[in-house]
Amino acid sequence: MVRMSEKSIVRFRRKRLVAASAALAVSLALAAPAVAVAQPGTGSGESSESSDPPAPSGGEEGSDTAPDQEQPPVDEVPIVPAPVAPAPVVVDPAPPVQGIAPAVVPEAPSTVRPLPQIAGAVVVDEQGNTTITVDVIPQLSDAEKKALEDAATASKAAAEASAIARAEYDEAMANFTDANDAATKADVDAKKAALDATTSAENAAKARAEAVIASGLAKKADADAKAAQDAEKAAADKATAAAADFEKADTAAKDLEAKAAASGSAEDNAAAAAARLDATTKQAAADKARADAETAAAQARDAAAAVAAAFETRKAADIAKALSAARQKAADLAASVVKAASAQVAATRAAELATQLEAIAADATTADDAAVAAAAKARSDADALKATADAARAESEKAAAAAATAATDQTSAQAAADAAEKKALDAEAAATKAAEASTQAAAAAEKAKTDLAAATTAAAEAKTAADAAKTAADTAAKADADLKAKAAELAASGPKFTITIKLGDTVATDVPVTEVDDTTVSVDETGTELIGVFDGEAADGATFETVDYFTTDDAGNTVVAGSLPAVDLALGDSGSGEGSGGSAAVPALLGGAAVLGAAAVGGVVFMRRRASDDASA
Repeated sequence: MVRMSEKSIVRFRRKRLVAASAALAVSLALAAPAVAVAQPGTGSGESSESSDPPAPSGGEEGSDTAPDQEQPPVDEVPIVPAPVAPAPVVVDPAPPVQGIAPAVVPEAPSTVRPLPQIAGAVVVDEQGNTTITVDVIPQLSDAEKKALEDAATASKAAAEASAIARAEYDEAMANFTDANDAATKADVDAKKAALDATTSAENAAKARAEAVIASGLAKKADADAKAAQDAEKAAADKATAAAADFEKADTAAKDLEAKAAASGSAEDNAAAAAARLDATTKQAAADKARADAETAAAQARDAAAAVAAAFETRKAADIAKALSAARQKAADLAASVVKAASAQVAATRAAELATQLEAIAADATTADDAAVAAAAKARSDADALKATADAARAESEKAAAAAATAATDQTSAQAAADAAEKKALDAEAAATKAAEASTQAAAAAEKAKTDLAAATTAAAEAKTAADAAKTAADTAAKADADLKAKAAELAASGPKFTITIKLGDTVATDVPVTEVDDTTVSVDETGTELIGVFDGEAADGATFETVDYFTTDDAGNTVVAGSLPAVDLALGDSGSGEGSGGSAAVPALLGGAAVLGAAAVGGVVFMRRRASDDASA
């Protein structure tokens, strides 16, 4: 058995502490991204939703405004600062509307933008390095805010005028039914012309407001594309650096392992184990950096495609809202899985550390027993040498007495006395040396006992940490299972409807579904959960336009597929014979970037056309 010096033991303990700290850092690094993903979104994403329910359309004939195009009053929608401000949009004055007095032109608003907001963040990577980032968020100028407010006010006034004209036209039509004279007919024609004028004014105001929003969407999509490209390059550089660190650590670990195998020294073995743990940690960091680089590359491609999609998507806000809600659900499930996996990794690392400390404690016990035996043997040897010294001293005294009484043999007696005295001195020196050896052996035995107690305590603490980590892993796994069960229960207990489903080029009618939420339905026949938007309120006969669906990955986690499902997979027999090309999966609409673009305009303003009965009231 190789004995370690006190200095080597101290170095070995220090390396074990470093290795344990590295293992804990890896576990925390694995769990941190998932916890961040699982947090519910705040900020501009919440402010884009109106607090009032949608106003009914009134069901009047001749209305050309769809339910999803209705907008709330401007004074009910808050203006929220956005990360990227759009360029000022010049809004032409709306054409004069019958019955509406011209508004007083206010003083021109300032084009000077207010001071930007400052946002900071502290990021800690896998190696414990801390990075502080500061983001400067520009604000909308008064002119840009005024453009949005003017567009909303013009649309509101035009909608009210259109409602009044519609009521007058209906009244004129009723009179025309009772009296078919030329004057009444002329009045009906005049009311019809007024209605057409107010409708045109309303459409023009709405087009100006949509132009302001579309400008913000396009600019934000372009900024996102550039930011995604920068993030892709940074992630690739980080992945390359992490791979180089792993190669360097792996080479160092291999050298130390070869050295330990050749020498068999416990100190070399400990150094090799610490180096291998460092290499394993850096390999995990390299793998994560590589995955981050791939994710950043995919986001860059998506952001580039979103620049064109920002101009082409008609229902960008509704579809983006549906995709955002679906991704939040998938993120919640993925977060619980990552938490469980991270807790399991921490439990495994803690169990391994406990096993190592228990082995060290066993070695310390063996060393303690050996030291006690050596101390006992040294004490026995010291006692034997002391007995020899006492016997030699007795012989010396006896020889001296013989020399004193035997004068005739004085020379021989003196020589014998000198020899006996030398033998006695040698015996005393040997006894002193044996006593020192006994003292050192006793000190070594006491130190071995102390090391044994410390190792036993460390092993108990490591076992406690392993038990706590296992409990955390079990809790995270149970939370994941509960979340999935809750999602399944919600899908099974939602309201039932028979609706029309648009799936790419396929249109299936009379499809029984269960509404999970306002952007997700579950097809009763297949159980597939589709993501999209209703053309109006969810009810029997409504139309649901599909943009994505939920599926599971190789690990069994619920994720957003990123494409449209096959018709037979999504609808079963309900989709047979409907539309064309519905059986092949087509790319899903890239609506995610549109939500970010809407937030960048400086406050997404939804304008809902009021129903004619509300305007009359």
